[in-house]
Amino acid sequence: MIQKESCVANTDKNWLVMQVQRYKESTLCNLLNGMKIEFLLPIQETSYRSYERHLTPTIPMIIFICINSSGLSNLLKIAPYIRYLRMPNEYTPLKLSDVQLTKIKSTNFDPQRLIQTINDLKVENS
Repeated sequence: MIQKESCVANTDKNWLVMQVQRYKESTLCNLLNGMKIEFLLPIQETSYRSYERHLTPTIPMIIFICINSSGLSNLLKIAPYIRYLRMPNEYTPLKLSDVQLTKIKSTNFDPQRLIQTINDLKVENS
C-alpha cells in the first residue's frame, strides 16, 4: 500500500523500517491512515483452499514508514506494539535512502527477491 510519493523529497522525514507485533499490521495501517503518515506494507494474496483467499504481508511484522522524529515519538506513544529497527551496535533507527527504497519497490514485492534486497541493504548499512 503506497499512498503517495511526496514524502521522499521532504528532507526532514526519513523512511524507517518498523517492526510490528504479529497480526497488528492492519491495525497500524488504519492508525497511519488516520494520522496521514505515508507507509509501505508489501502484501501478497495467499489461498489455503481454492475458495479461501487472504491478503497477508510479504514480510510478516515489517512495515516501512516515512516519518520525522517528532512524529515517530508520538507514534511510539500511541502504538506500543511497534518499534523501529536500529542500526547494528547503535541506538539510531535504520533509515532508508531514496535509492534503497527504490530497490525495495523494484522487487515487485516478490518474497524471495524482497528478502534478498533487504539483506543486501543491511550489509550496506553496517
